[in-house]
Amino acid sequence: MSYEIDSRGLENLFGEMFSSEPTVKEQFERVNFRIGSVIEPERKLMLALLGDAFGVLERFCRSGGKKNKKLFAEELQWIKDETEEDYIYTFTNICETLGFAPSCVRKGILAFLEKS
Repeated sequence: MSYEIDSRGLENLFGEMFSSEPTVKEQFERVNFRIGSVIEPERKLMLALLGDAFGVLERFCRSGGKKNKKLFAEELQWIKDETEEDYIYTFTNICETLGFAPSCVRKGILAFLEKS
């Protein structure tokens, strides 16, 4: 079974977050999640998890409030965690499954957050 994915928002977020990381932008273009692309459910879920993490970091990087800071810290910890575990939905596993270099994505996110 496959689904269609509307990736306009994720493409915009990738473009903004990784403007200084051309390697990640090239990887994203190579993975080619254009509107109407058909991908299997597991990859769609992985893409959604990655997109949600990026969205939380973007929205709450300068936000106040306990709940917002907690969400931001949890997402940032998930992204920074480099342990090689057997869990399927670690940041590293998701990036590798989708065709991204986790270290490049991590570097791009941290650079984006420093500028924000």
